Amino acid sequence: ISASADEFHFAYRTLTGPGTIVARVNSITDTDSFAKAGVMIRETLDAGSKHAFVCVTPGQGVASEGRTDTDSTSFSTNQTGITAPHWVKLERDVAGNFTASHSANGSSWEPVSGSIPTNIPMDGTIYIGLALTSNDVTSTCEAKLSNATVTGTTGPQWSHQDVGILANVAQPLYVALSN
Repeated sequence: ISASADEFHFAYRTLTGPGTIVARVNSITDTDSFAKAGVMIRETLDAGSKHAFVCVTPGQGVASEGRTDTDSTSFSTNQTGITAPHWVKLERDVAGNFTASHSANGSSWEPVSGSIPTNIPMDGTIYIGLALTSNDVTSTCEAKLSNATVTGTTGPQWSHQDVGILANVAQPLYVALSN
């Protein structure tokens, strides 16, 4: 989740207007020091979508990332010395300003060091959810998140999909048994 196109797995709901998502990142596999698990709000499910993201990494602390224009380079700031388990929170206000926060206990929040509220205009119905990337195309990453809560006008169903990850299309398989 960086540069001008992302590759990650996303569990999400739709969101209209302002909203907040909070989750506790219990653990994340160390596939890379910048593997990432956390909370995200994005405009579309396309790889180059505008987005805001707060995550915990195995070796680079907690990070605030985003993309202010479609298919443009992402911004990123991180605060080292923090590992899972740790809480992350992303808030979007009515004007489209995003605030990235983190917490050791889920009740006392502080902004990610170096991050400031960032305006990322997003139109219509957008997506809010949990994101995970290995930051290594040859490795599969696993993270455990808990206590995820979402506020705002959201769709009722959770969905999930890979974003920006190319996959092989399975060929049909036929089996015939005799005798």
